[in-house]
Amino acid sequence: MSKPAHGVTLAEIYAARRRIAGQAARTPLVRSEALSRRFDAEILLKLETLQPTGAFKLRGVANMIAALLERNGREALAAGVTTASTGNHGRAVAYAASRLGLPAVICLSRRVPDNKVAAVEALGAEVRRVGDSQDEAFGEVERLVAENGMVAIPPFDDPLIAAGQGTIGVELMEDAPDLDHVLVGLSGVGCWVASALPSRPSVHRWR
Repeated sequence: MSKPAHGVTLAEIYAARRRIAGQAARTPLVRSEALSRRFDAEILLKLETLQPTGAFKLRGVANMIAALLERNGREALAAGVTTASTGNHGRAVAYAASRLGLPAVICLSRRVPDNKVAAVEALGAEVRRVGDSQDEAFGEVERLVAENGMVAIPPFDDPLIAAGQGTIGVELMEDAPDLDHVLVGLSGVGCWVASALPSRPSVHRWR
């Protein structure tokens, strides 16, 4: 099977779905009464806010960590995982690592509000505050990888992350196979969800 431009195949997305079962939720697709009335159409909402960390980012993180464990064994992640994130990705890494009993260090700049720091710490990760920018936080991630042997979990631009996010598209087509239009956020996730949707003229993708 050939890869789409963003590097993820449908087979990889189905493999991701198997890996993330038990960590990320299969979220419901529910009818919005208000939006359906307003637009005189059947409007369904995919409730990713019901993920344990409150956002879809857990799908990609759970898939990447599970895939690394499958391929390399637990010893390869014994030093733990790390990332730089001010929000949902950092929380997802903290949550997934905690569930698997792995150490996690989330690097943040000193400018990140205390409430966001507390949200990550509440999920069991160590927070390391470095510098005044996310570039400096990413620099600390690179140092932890080079000196401590930790494994970096990137927020995007990785096929395992992409495949995990793409599981949203698989669920959409299973729960509502007669969809006419799919609206997704203007980000990488839009491409990855689209890769799981069937290539047929009746499904229009909007980002």
